[in-house]
Amino acid sequence: PASCSVKMPMICSSENLDRFIVRPFVGSDSSSKWRKNPVAGQSYFSTWNSTSLILPAPAGSRSVQCFLDSDEAGVKAVAKATSDSILRQADYNLINVQGQKEAELEDLLDAKKYKAAFYSEFEVDPTIVPPGAKGQKWSVAMEKKFLAHGKLWNDMIESQVKIWIANFAKSNIDDIVIEARFSQVDAFAKSLINKLQAT
Repeated sequence: PASCSVKMPMICSSENLDRFIVRPFVGSDSSSKWRKNPVAGQSYFSTWNSTSLILPAPAGSRSVQCFLDSDEAGVKAVAKATSDSILRQADYNLINVQGQKEAELEDLLDAKKYKAAFYSEFEVDPTIVPPGAKGQKWSVAMEKKFLAHGKLWNDMIESQVKIWIANFAKSNIDDIVIEARFSQVDAFAKSLINKLQAT
């Protein structure tokens, strides 16, 4: 789409903001918490399976824009953060995919784009739809795909796969997002750019 949000990765890079973007390790604990980024020296709000960003701001103020999975952990985190006045309604974007009750960041990415490289790494075809996988969030569907190929699936493997996907997406940012789902990235990017311009 012809939008300024297409330039978001370049904006983040030029502003050296990529170090603030976080994809926490996967775990069974769905709790949310404030954490400190030791590299950037900034705080960020995170949940398991969610990505969030907090931008540097003038002393005494805080600018934050969260991009979170719309799974149980992400929804609960937003509800608690807004209830506790940690976040405003303007401070977050949940990832939603039509036809899915829950969605994750990886649901926005086109599996056909990383199919060959993914199969070479894991010997799993990420484009198949095993029984029970349709309409499920990415991690649930991917577990069924791994099992269909006779592979193990656990928290450690899920974390490894998500890190691999993140690295692949970073190297193929121009066409990795599914066109029909780009509005999710667009909405987040517009909010992010507005806050970048305000700081």
